[in-house]
Amino acid sequence: MFCIQKTIDTPASIGRNLLEHGIPFRMSFEVSNMEHRQVPRCAVLGVRPLDYSPTLTDYQAYISLRNSFLKSSRGRLALLSGGILWRLAMEVIGPEAVFGFPCEQDMCNTEIIFSTSRALYGREKLTDEEIDLLCGAYYMEKSTSESKPIV
Repeated sequence: MFCIQKTIDTPASIGRNLLEHGIPFRMSFEVSNMEHRQVPRCAVLGVRPLDYSPTLTDYQAYISLRNSFLKSSRGRLALLSGGILWRLAMEVIGPEAVFGFPCEQDMCNTEIIFSTSRALYGREKLTDEEIDLLCGAYYMEKSTSESKPIV
């Protein structure tokens, strides 16, 4: 509906307009000849004691880790996610990062979205751990030695 109202007609202009407005969308690719690859583990903000109060140093560490992730080959996926992830990514990498589609060896954590008799098509997605990092979530210890994410 957005594209019809704006009379947008090419895939690139559709993507660009969705990106400009922070609207989530998917870019699919053929995965039939691609082996499954594990997502490289991203840095996390760690576990803190229950009575911990974050400091300026903690915030600076978060900004550094978040920006490093966003500048990695997987950072562009935050732009496709829309919402707060899109806004954070726009500040660091900008919309052009989406159009520099990664090479096959950088693709991993593929979600199959549809198939034909000839091929499977999928998209990459952020892991929960990556989303937690981007949002600044860390874990708090509980008295029962369980941990729970705190944003």
